[in-house]
Amino acid sequence: MRLDRRALLLAASALPLAGAAFAHRAKQSITRVSWNGRTGALEVVHRLHAHDAELALGRAGMTNPALDGVEAKARLALMVEEQFALAEPAGGKPGAPLPLAIVGAEIDADEILVYQEQKRSGPPEALYVRNDLLRAAFPDQVNQVNLDFGAGTRTLVFRGADGWKQVALR
Repeated sequence: MRLDRRALLLAASALPLAGAAFAHRAKQSITRVSWNGRTGALEVVHRLHAHDAELALGRAGMTNPALDGVEAKARLALMVEEQFALAEPAGGKPGAPLPLAIVGAEIDADEILVYQEQKRSGPPEALYVRNDLLRAAFPDQVNQVNLDFGAGTRTLVFRGADGWKQVALR
């Protein structure tokens, strides 16, 4: 059987498109930590892909993890409380985790945003950060934390078995 040249060229030109069609979006989250002097609060915004969050909730045992429901959003907020922490330095290591209150969660297109805050008298000078968001469900999960405190943005990246990381903010 003889191959037609046009068919061969068409098949060869379609190969790059086939790879893109089967490519999978990376498991990633972005968290922003900032100081709001107007409200006197340390503010935290977690941005997660909604589908990944639903899969993680399902793997954690939730029978209906659809994020359009209040229960799934509340469960995700509790998961965030367990898997993300900030602490001020104490003797060269992380002190007790800061009490971050859940402010809410909302869907934004194909992402879900979870909001936390801590009211305080002033911004911290340094922080330890631990970000295990969705890493129990997805071992290849990569979590980026941007700390924005006016003197430039500092970025931390968490992957694999990364634990606490320290960052100076001033």
